[in-house]
Amino acid sequence: MMKAQSAVEFLTTYSWAFLILGIFVVTILSVVSLPGTNTPTYLPESCYIAPSFPCSQAFMLTNSLSTEFLVIFQNNLGTGIYFPENSLAYNGIVLIPALTSNATYGGSCFPQNALPGATVTCNIVMSNYNIPVASQLNPKFTLMYQICAPRCTNQVYNTTGTAVTVVNPYKSVVFQVQLLTTPTNGLISVDGVKYPNGANVIFVLGASYSVYGVPGPSGTFSSWTASGGVHTAGSTQSTTANAVGGGTLTAAFH
Repeated sequence: MMKAQSAVEFLTTYSWAFLILGIFVVTILSVVSLPGTNTPTYLPESCYIAPSFPCSQAFMLTNSLSTEFLVIFQNNLGTGIYFPENSLAYNGIVLIPALTSNATYGGSCFPQNALPGATVTCNIVMSNYNIPVASQLNPKFTLMYQICAPRCTNQVYNTTGTAVTVVNPYKSVVFQVQLLTTPTNGLISVDGVKYPNGANVIFVLGASYSVYGVPGPSGTFSSWTASGGVHTAGSTQSTTANAVGGGTLTAAFH
């Protein structure tokens, strides 16, 4: 009786510990491939640069001629930044199944002059570099920029970033959208950043952007006009827009 009672007390006392241990073991087994298996384990896709440059998406696209790496983030530094030529360096990759490269490639970022709050798209085209579709990568890259407050300094700053992404067949996922106003003294706000007439911004496939028409002095908003692959959700002064191709977005005022 005493032994049975002790066993019950033991199980009652440590049952939560056994439960937590069991959940931990199951979790580990679910994310790690067992030896001898050929099926790769895929981690959730993600992207990280720095708190001041929150990264939203990273893409790895390939075809028979080259591979393209794209990373999209927001300038939350609180000041304008400028990207010099070849401002994105991509240093080595690790693939699943195992395939490595120590090559360094240079790329560029758009817009080159990024206002505070602006969405920035950086890309690198790696010619004659082919990666198996559906492979998972963990790219590491270096972002180089100059601070503009308001005049750009000569000091170049470096920050590193990482991503987890799956290789996809090449397709267009970023599009250039030109912002126009009629008359030309108006502005268009995209996700809170105001752009003048003629400015070019990048829209990402599948993303929705908040747009707002800002009239010039004594003007009032009239209507939106979208062309090409650009679409708006409504005709009100504050609405959303998306793109499936390049085009223009025009705000008319009267």
